[in-house]
Amino acid sequence: MGAREHGSPIGWCRLLFTDILFPGTADADTRVRRLSLLLVLLLPAILLYPTRGFHLLEPDEGRYAQIPKEMLVNDSWVVPTLQGEPYLDKPPLMYWLTALSYRAFGISQESARLVPALCVHLTILAVYLIGRRSVGERSAFWAAMLLSVAPGFVSVARLLLLDGLLVLCVTTSVLCGFEAVRTGKLKLRWWLAAAVASGLGFLTKGPISEVLLFVPLWVYGFLMRGGKATYP
Repeated sequence: MGAREHGSPIGWCRLLFTDILFPGTADADTRVRRLSLLLVLLLPAILLYPTRGFHLLEPDEGRYAQIPKEMLVNDSWVVPTLQGEPYLDKPPLMYWLTALSYRAFGISQESARLVPALCVHLTILAVYLIGRRSVGERSAFWAAMLLSVAPGFVSVARLLLLDGLLVLCVTTSVLCGFEAVRTGKLKLRWWLAAAVASGLGFLTKGPISEVLLFVPLWVYGFLMRGGKATYP
């Protein structure tokens, strides 16, 4: 990158990204360590799964619990209904998963809240298992641990809202998308995995999942253009 390009705002942004914020290379050790994986499995489970049976909070939790209940009772999986009337404000993926949880474990607050808790737990696992490929095992492990005890993040798992499922879809899509492009050569399987995760996000809360996938990847590609690679 020439001196003239460094003098422009875009050039300074690229310099900041490649030489100041992320000047080094990732840890070359990407192996999954048994103790790390065990902690990533157990610590979130201890925090997320117990005591899910408190009363549903109105209006959102009650609504998101009632719609899948009507799906299951009426055996109507195509058009969500609330109090017998079509409810088309949100895509149906969360309703389908909650209805399946009802079918497996019975209709209750615990069964309804199992879905967001499981989604948040899977997000933490994705950060560790996929993230280690780009930043190394140690960094991915500590990122997963920090997520496990972040109050705002954990609270998403305690409530029957769309956010837990959406964050799983978006996080997985971004991690897979980054894995697909970070070496400068498109890896088709990772790109398809990112597309599937983003599509599931669309079925959760609409096109916001696509925005949260393509904008960061485009910005990354733009900032790395002409700069040095920061990941192996």
